[in-house]
Amino acid sequence: MKIKFRFSCFDKIPTSVYGGLHGFSAETKIEELEVGKQFVVYGINTIKRHLWYLIQDNQMIYPMYYPSALFEIIDGRLSSFWIARENLDDYDDNVKAIDIGIREIVENKYFYGELLEDNSEYKGIFDEYKKNIKNEFT
Repeated sequence: MKIKFRFSCFDKIPTSVYGGLHGFSAETKIEELEVGKQFVVYGINTIKRHLWYLIQDNQMIYPMYYPSALFEIIDGRLSSFWIARENLDDYDDNVKAIDIGIREIVENKYFYGELLEDNSEYKGIFDEYKKNIKNEFT
């Protein structure tokens, strides 16, 4: 899947996407991404009943989730390396959610946290998937 960053200000998207999430408000602006830039998606997560895309480019130290409302899909094909799993939304236990991505992120709830902690073993696994998924969309 490939997406294009449409705008960087949260005031352009519904408050239901980010309301109640720590550190997000209508004044939030995504400074690290360039409007109009295209990104390969490495996973999709449901947060507060909305989809968030996992992306990473060369300037980013680790992959980050961003609200799908900030992007437009330009290539809707799904990666052959992805799996999907139903679970409950972390922010609303009564709502079914879906995680889509590489097996390690979908099945191991600590994998993404280990990436953020710069765990070299987890980073190596993710980097290999990232290379393979990127090749599917270039």
